[in-house]
Amino acid sequence: MKLRQQIALYSVGLSLVQALLLTALLVVGLRVDYLDTLTRHGDQLAEVLAQDQEVIAALSTSTVQSTAQLQSTAQLQRSIEHKRQLSGAAYIVVTDEQARRLTHPRPELIGQRFIGEDIWPALQQGRQYHSEATGSLGNAVRSFAPVRDAQGQIIGAVVVGYLQATIKELLNDKLLWLVALVLLVCCLTAALAWFIHRRLRKTLMDWEPEQIARKFTEQALVLESVFDAILAIDAGQRILTINQTAVQCLKLGRYSPDELVGQPLADVCPLVLPMFSDNAQGLSEQGFTLAGQSYSSKVLPMLWRGRAMGQVMTFRAEGDVNELSHQISHLRQYGDMLRMQTHEYANKLNSLAGLLQMGETDKALALIHTESEDYQALLQQVMAAIADRPVAGLILGKFNRARELGVAFEFDPLSRLQEYPHALSVELITILGNLLDNGLRAARANAAIPARISLSISDAGKHIILEVEDSGAGVDEQLADHLFEYGVSQQAGDHGVGLYLVKEIVNRYQGSLVWERTPEQTTLFSVYLPKPEENN
Repeated sequence: MKLRQQIALYSVGLSLVQALLLTALLVVGLRVDYLDTLTRHGDQLAEVLAQDQEVIAALSTSTVQSTAQLQSTAQLQRSIEHKRQLSGAAYIVVTDEQARRLTHPRPELIGQRFIGEDIWPALQQGRQYHSEATGSLGNAVRSFAPVRDAQGQIIGAVVVGYLQATIKELLNDKLLWLVALVLLVCCLTAALAWFIHRRLRKTLMDWEPEQIARKFTEQALVLESVFDAILAIDAGQRILTINQTAVQCLKLGRYSPDELVGQPLADVCPLVLPMFSDNAQGLSEQGFTLAGQSYSSKVLPMLWRGRAMGQVMTFRAEGDVNELSHQISHLRQYGDMLRMQTHEYANKLNSLAGLLQMGETDKALALIHTESEDYQALLQQVMAAIADRPVAGLILGKFNRARELGVAFEFDPLSRLQEYPHALSVELITILGNLLDNGLRAARANAAIPARISLSISDAGKHIILEVEDSGAGVDEQLADHLFEYGVSQQAGDHGVGLYLVKEIVNRYQGSLVWERTPEQTTLFSVYLPKPEENN
């Protein structure tokens, strides 16, 4: 389920829970309020009736069995019932001091004793109070008030009761309104959730947050992998995006790219600001000089729905003509030397082919030609990809060694390595030499599959990445945790130093060295070295 759908469901669910909790609280509050209101009303009514002269007179003559007393009781019954109907009480009962009823909504119960022991505090102690108990008409909230004669003697009591069933009916009437309110809230919440769903879908362009996060990560990786410097600003000339190459070119090494985002370009590097045109509507190519270095740049506007949101500039340094001429001459001489060596090697192969023609088969001749072509192809690949010539020489030497041992040597055609300071070049030779030697030994030792070793080199990002893969049987599990320690090796004799030296160099440059067993059942060693600042 998509995030926006989850948000919509969560919104509806949360609102429904809140509505139900609010309804429950309102029901409880209404019940308490009704009970409190009816109790106060009953207490007041009982107190007033207890002081009514008609009630006092009826109770004063209730012990005299006479026609006048019976008439007085009948008159009291009619008067009390009239007041009960006006007050809304379930019953108003007047009792004598023996708790015998003088009035009751059901006339057949007149003369019988009052049901419940909660009447005696009023008759015996003269207290005014209320309680909740079950009587002849059901469970009720009852208010008691003692009746006193002119001398202050207790001669009876007045009881006013409100049935619990009546309270429930009142609550049920209110509950219907509450249910209607809950349904209304749910409908409004559903409408709001639908609106949020459509709004999020339009804002996120139907993408999930995970996809957006992945896109940002991919964008950051692409920016750091591009050789050109990239700088983007918004309409307010604040930095939106800048890669590490641009940071180095603009001499902003004291900042990281993340720290520069959001800062005004005028405060960080005002010399670059003129390169951006406020009214740029197309590609603009121009040059500028910064700290004695010339750069060529291209500026493009960033448009969103026909409106300019900012500009992006890509630029790169222009090499000095003399320096470039010197490098070209050096490479030309180096190429001539390699060309002579190539011809010499080809002549030797031709001579060998002639000797074989005199006594050997055509199959051997075809194999010799194939080997010559393979070496020429590798030589061209290495020359084109590896600018660091000492490293290139090492690779060609290891290729020849692999041929002698009968191990297929594969060189990744996408590999690339620039020239680096002498110290780092020596370290790279040490790392590659040891990893390739170990790979050759491991590949030859595994007779189960054809021996093969492959090499990949890249310095496109912030790190120099070296990967050596061999078809060996893998690392013994007992040695896996100690593989990079001094003297640890699967080979007998004086071994166990190469990987230790590689690990020491990697640690010195604060890089990382890892190995893994691939799904193709090969062993892959990977080295990650931070690039020198001047080449980053």
